[in-house]
Amino acid sequence: MAEGRRERLRKRIRQEGVDGLFPHELLEYMLYPYIPRKDTAGIARALLAEFGSLHGVFTAKESRLASVKGMTATAAEGIAHYLAATTRIRLSAEKKIDVSTTEKAGRFCNDLFGFRAVEYLYVLALDQRLKLIDYKCVSIGAPGETQFDMRQIANILLDCNASAAILAHNHPSGDLTPSKADLEATGRIGGILKELNIRLCDHLIVFEGKHYSLYRGGMLEMQGSGGATKLASLTVGYDAEGGGDDEEKSDEAPDFNGKSFV
Repeated sequence: MAEGRRERLRKRIRQEGVDGLFPHELLEYMLYPYIPRKDTAGIARALLAEFGSLHGVFTAKESRLASVKGMTATAAEGIAHYLAATTRIRLSAEKKIDVSTTEKAGRFCNDLFGFRAVEYLYVLALDQRLKLIDYKCVSIGAPGETQFDMRQIANILLDCNASAAILAHNHPSGDLTPSKADLEATGRIGGILKELNIRLCDHLIVFEGKHYSLYRGGMLEMQGSGGATKLASLTVGYDAEGGGDDEEKSDEAPDFNGKSFV
């Protein structure tokens, strides 16, 4: 019975695509490769009942997905990482992405992070024109547990022959205020990269279309020895920004090889 249903659904998709599918049918179809010998229709409905929508399913933690009856560990892993994989595929089609302003970098990072339920830390490697060379995930953890691996970040940037870098991580709580740990880690990595002649242009904290720029907040001016302590003592006095088109926020942008990072 399950095989017959699968073939009928596959036939509809071959003829009409996926746009006409109900949410439970789309999810049922996407579970086929991970659960080849079971009826995935019931599992798809159970997932939607648990998480409320396709968005809820695809942004759920892997452990919660695995707890739904009928789900396998492989299926939970695949669904949990699906959005990140499709985002990377979409962004890879764009060549030499310009992240030379906080607004451009913020929009890119919000596209990159999407609606993830756990904290991710990325490092963006930039060339001399502040165009994106590559980006790598450095850490994944529960909210408040993102780890800054200084050696790994430095090695990624050196391997890319980067001239500059941007750090970015998300706050799934929605509070974009940088923590003391965020500020201390930013000061340390900024000092390390300065010794390597790599400029840390910004550290962005993002959540669902908004971003907070430590650069815009005046918190990247003190890098190097003692910078972490000074950074951590600063008071955050700058509101998070959305992804609007108003990019030029300052008339006194510093110059970096002829390009302004605003």
